[in-house]
Amino acid sequence: MRFVTRCLVLLLAIAVSAAALAAPRAHVPSLSVAGDDGTVALKLEALRVDVLIRGHLARTTYELTYRNPLDRNTDGNFAFPLPVDAEVSDLALYFGDHLRHAAAVERVQARAAYERTVHKRVDPALAEWTSSSRAFKFRVFPIPAQGTKVVHIAIDQELTSAPYELDLRYDTKLAAVDLTIDSDATFEGDGIGVHRGGAWSLHRKDMQLDTVIRATRDDSEVALSGYSSEDKSWYVSAPMRVHSTARVIEPAAQITLLLDASASAVQRDDAKLRAFLASFLAKQAAGVSVSVIPFHINVENARSTNAVGLEGTLATIPAAGATNLAGMLEALPSIAKASPTSRLVLVTDGINTLGDSQRLARAVDAVAQIRRPLTIVNASESADDNFLGGLARATGGNYVDLTHMATTDALESAMRLPTRTTFSTQLPLRETLPASLLMTNDTSSTLSARSSDPILTFPIITSEGRHEIPVRELQSPAEADMVRRAWARAKLRALLDGNAGPEAVLAHGREFNQLTPRTSLLVLDSWHDYEVNGVPMPADVRAERDAELAAERARVKAFAPRPQPTEARGTTHEPPPPPAAVWYMKGTVRLDDGPRRTASTRRRPWICNE
Repeated sequence: MRFVTRCLVLLLAIAVSAAALAAPRAHVPSLSVAGDDGTVALKLEALRVDVLIRGHLARTTYELTYRNPLDRNTDGNFAFPLPVDAEVSDLALYFGDHLRHAAAVERVQARAAYERTVHKRVDPALAEWTSSSRAFKFRVFPIPAQGTKVVHIAIDQELTSAPYELDLRYDTKLAAVDLTIDSDATFEGDGIGVHRGGAWSLHRKDMQLDTVIRATRDDSEVALSGYSSEDKSWYVSAPMRVHSTARVIEPAAQITLLLDASASAVQRDDAKLRAFLASFLAKQAAGVSVSVIPFHINVENARSTNAVGLEGTLATIPAAGATNLAGMLEALPSIAKASPTSRLVLVTDGINTLGDSQRLARAVDAVAQIRRPLTIVNASESADDNFLGGLARATGGNYVDLTHMATTDALESAMRLPTRTTFSTQLPLRETLPASLLMTNDTSSTLSARSSDPILTFPIITSEGRHEIPVRELQSPAEADMVRRAWARAKLRALLDGNAGPEAVLAHGREFNQLTPRTSLLVLDSWHDYEVNGVPMPADVRAERDAELAAERARVKAFAPRPQPTEARGTTHEPPPPPAAVWYMKGTVRLDDGPRRTASTRRRPWICNE
């Protein structure tokens, strides 16, 4: 057991960095602690990074060691930006020299177990799903006085919409840097040269860390397959270039602009947004009218303007208050009915701070029923891409992300009506994901499927015909797990887009040890904590429990007194029993090692073998 000075809370959200699409940034995670004179930045003392790249899939594992220079235990805040199309695939804590990995637990049960464990003054860790999909954050408490805290994070990503980039420009000198790259792609970086795949490593002491590592792969479509011993299934994942047949949208005479005016709008790149809107309106009919409807806690009245006056109108709308996104979506059917020919444009980061998820899901369903495609525009570094993408697909519209797209590309996408491309395969492959894509432009996507039999080919059937993608089998457990997790990510997106019930999302999170709206990732101090809180034990914790209980049984057996035989002497007037008969002892008996005892009316059976 550990004392109150050894507990850890992780508050997590699936994330993407704020950098541009072509150059995602990985900033030094910031851990700071409250001191008497404000905050003190903790020093990043050592870094270990292991990179594994196979085809279009990549896994980056970080171990970051922070030192607390203070003479007291303290807490801190940690933030870690993630690259495009990525998820946190593993969180873990060190208990001594042993690394214990998090397990997916129902979110309410996980929070209750965490709270109870904190009060016991031991080490829990909790990672929870939050509304933003671009911020990986957690709080660490405590970091031991004059001691260190090691943060273990693994990130999986798909390299279809952006190349691999590991930004290590941390602008600090580290006591130790360990970097290992195992890649089948060509990678290069400042100070490491160019390597055409294979293994490469760096181990330095007292190193000024200032490099960017990039990996590029060829554009060939090769599927990766791997076997999972956990569920006795084969998984396959393939990159695929998909052609769009989207048509250009006719210029609109009226635009209804639904503008998120909540406090989170201060994070929006207003210059880029206004440049996009100006170009967007220039593509519409001459004299286009614009109706601006701001929303935050409430949905405000419409403000009429035009292309020339839009910028001035936007400048008069302050950003303040919480975001009642559900309230705005609930009002949208009436807004759409009042302007039946207007094109609907929603500007928001998709983060809802009022209301619950069920209310929001009902509002999305209601908006989908009006059958008016929404053009959704985001220009914020913090956004819920899962929600925004799902809302666009539900309405048959498109999602324009200005933080990851050039203005010209975003404009081209916004001026096309998305078309849906469906995907299917053939037995023994099943559950091809995604089942369909809504696209405005040609795009690269990742397709996944699974099977109970080995996967030799990956046939994809679309409206354009049949594509036979060659398959490469991956052998190591880590490689196969990357393929399995790619399918799990796609499945989670499908569940969320389809407003699946909470039990389905919960079951998925547990099966794939995945962070979802219904499952949190939890680490507890000992097997006793898992057992007391009714939390399923990870394999290593079960092994620890079994070993400890076996050792305890051995100790008890070693010191237990050995039983002594007791001989009963007496007479009976009953005839001899047959072989193996049951005898009942009656009357008074004397034990050799004790006083005379009288048998009770309850008769004890004895087995007699002549």
